Amino acid sequence: MAMTLATHLRDLREEYLDLHTRKEDLFWQAKMGLSDDAEAAQEALGRAEIAVNRFLQSPERLKALRGFERDNDGTDEERHVLRGWIAMLGAHVIEDPAGQKLSEEIVEREQALEHARGSMRLGYTDPDTGVFHAASSVKLSLMMRVDHDERRRRAAFEGLRSIEPFVIEHGFLDIVAMRNRLGRLLGYEDYYDWKVNIVERMTKRALFARLDDLAARTAERATHELAAFEATHGAGAREPWNFPFLRSGKLTEAIDPYFGFATALRRWIDSFAALGVSFRGATLTLDLLDRKGKYENGFMHGPVPAFYREQSWQPARINFTANSVAGQVGSGLRAAETLFHEGGHAAHFSNVLSQAPCFSQEFAPTSVAYAETQSMFMDSLLGDADWRVRYASDRTGAPMPMSLIEAHIRDTQPLRGWEVRSMLTVPFAERTIYELDDQARTPERVIAELRRIEADLQGLNAGVRPVLAVPHLLSGESSAYYHGYVLAEMASYQTRNFFRQRDGYVTDNPAVGRDLALHYWAPGNAMSFDDTIRSLTREPLSADALANACNRTVDEAIEEARAAVAHVATRPAPAGGDRDAQGIGPVRHGAHLRRRVHRDAPGGGEAPPEDPAKLGVADDVAERGHALGGSVDARGAEAALLGHVDAADRRRGAGDGRPQAERVEDPLAAPGQGHGPAVETRLAGAAEGHGFHEHDAEPDATERHGEARADHPAARDEDVGGGGRRQRCGRGHGARVSSAGRRPSRPPRRGPVADRPSGPRHRRR
Repeated sequence: MAMTLATHLRDLREEYLDLHTRKEDLFWQAKMGLSDDAEAAQEALGRAEIAVNRFLQSPERLKALRGFERDNDGTDEERHVLRGWIAMLGAHVIEDPAGQKLSEEIVEREQALEHARGSMRLGYTDPDTGVFHAASSVKLSLMMRVDHDERRRRAAFEGLRSIEPFVIEHGFLDIVAMRNRLGRLLGYEDYYDWKVNIVERMTKRALFARLDDLAARTAERATHELAAFEATHGAGAREPWNFPFLRSGKLTEAIDPYFGFATALRRWIDSFAALGVSFRGATLTLDLLDRKGKYENGFMHGPVPAFYREQSWQPARINFTANSVAGQVGSGLRAAETLFHEGGHAAHFSNVLSQAPCFSQEFAPTSVAYAETQSMFMDSLLGDADWRVRYASDRTGAPMPMSLIEAHIRDTQPLRGWEVRSMLTVPFAERTIYELDDQARTPERVIAELRRIEADLQGLNAGVRPVLAVPHLLSGESSAYYHGYVLAEMASYQTRNFFRQRDGYVTDNPAVGRDLALHYWAPGNAMSFDDTIRSLTREPLSADALANACNRTVDEAIEEARAAVAHVATRPAPAGGDRDAQGIGPVRHGAHLRRRVHRDAPGGGEAPPEDPAKLGVADDVAERGHALGGSVDARGAEAALLGHVDAADRRRGAGDGRPQAERVEDPLAAPGQGHGPAVETRLAGAAEGHGFHEHDAEPDATERHGEARADHPAARDEDVGGGGRRQRCGRGHGARVSSAGRRPSRPPRRGPVADRPSGPRHRRR
């Protein structure tokens, strides 16, 4: 008897989920340094990745799906799901056996390079003693921002730059050549062209036409900004180890007291709840502290995607990480940035309302730009004046003063154009590497080209972040990817502009969560990036909003900030961080993480976690942990952080071949049963009148929008490290936020979806 479409789709779904979840669980273990045998962990991950690739690249599997498509059997829902699987497999299939073999060889070479990079002896040489000190890329970047000794800042920079010759010596250029052979075998100009086509659904030439336009629109302003900066600070201002410090070192210290490390989680929950964001029953595991052996970039990934299994809602299981250094200046801001950025990814992937996991993936055919838009929009809130007066406060509860907010604007606004060009450096440099002939792609030529591009776009004597220290380039999943951050920055500003024009504000706007859920999140990758952006903003993707923000004068930016702060007093206080509203359940922390950090300390030169008492939270950690219904280890720094997340603390305010997106009549109400009646009531009320609609200093655009997924390393200047290593299955770690709730009653109804904006693609690594 012939297999029905429904049965085939079910079997396909379960086979894929088994492979995907195993790979992602191994990814977490390997990248978090949880194994005593890092090499074995990486090998296990490599085998799992090859198994997933074989599934996705199977011509036979795609042929069978296309056969069902031709037969035109099944319900409308089943055919929608069928088109989703065809789009997903079609983005990966390699029909040529030679191409399949080459793809697997590339994965093996990538794994070897990442292992070597993770084992690299990285650090700096003390200029006073000549002693070498081991240090992660995160710490080196922090030193460049906050260390008052120029010699130590230069030593930190040289430590970062040492990554470039290391990765070249360990086979990076050979991997580039192999990737290019694969791209050309598949019929494209090169590997970069292939990746852009399958992920962003545009040609490399079309992509860089957009990026060239943005570069041209920021060139004059950036040149003027740098000249003025040098006139103020002297000739040494253009040195890469001086520029970050002179730009933000003192400001970082001034802002630091208002971004307490221990209160970062509370701020995240409060702010997201006020926006009406829900995680729809997802289980979130957080790992926020830097330590030896851990992947040196923040990332998010989802071992279990969110979808409807028949009539039953399957909540997501999501992990995300950061590399905060507890007790160090800037650690609280870094933790907050990670929570907002990765939390934006988590909200996105927790809210994809579909009948199959193929629509809720960070990989192709999901656009990098689309995925990153979600996170970059959320972390952009941290720089808003109205967000800061409401959420940034010191230990006494005093809000950040307007004088400091204005000082920050005076310090950062003059270099906004430079920030954008700094982001552009990586995609322009990476494209150049792939476009060089194999014979011309020598180490010397590559380094020379990188320095030329850095000088052209950044105007410094060298780039603040050496290009080959950016880990995106090393991993197959995140290579030819970084342009997504730039497109996402454009989409993020366009989305912010939409809410400000329509509603007058973004911070604590309860319509934001509902609109993002409907227009950006619910359809998943069933819509293109451009169509997604258009759906909400009613405009095609444009650099206008970003360019306008860069080209404002300091006075204009300050005037806008004052108006935003004044507007705070005219709108109701937010509902506060109601855990039920977000679908977040108990917070748990395992003592094994604390033990592991202590065990690694002697050999790796790392100090144990900060004593919670020093963070000012030890006295109430235990009590708050019980209030959450979970167990909190009050002896670890993360426990201290998480201990602040109880209900009392959080209630502050009393056709292109793709499947067509579906209409969700109420994207929040369907799984709403999982959140409790209080949430449903609050969201319904909030919607009335609105319709559906790796740190230290205040980050650059490149820094702020960095944390992605481990296969999609962070984009921050300080998040430039390579891979952590792995451990055995079952050794979970970090904080777990489990949003348990009642099961949704039914899947959403399908139908046409309005046009909406989209954002850069996020690989959650």
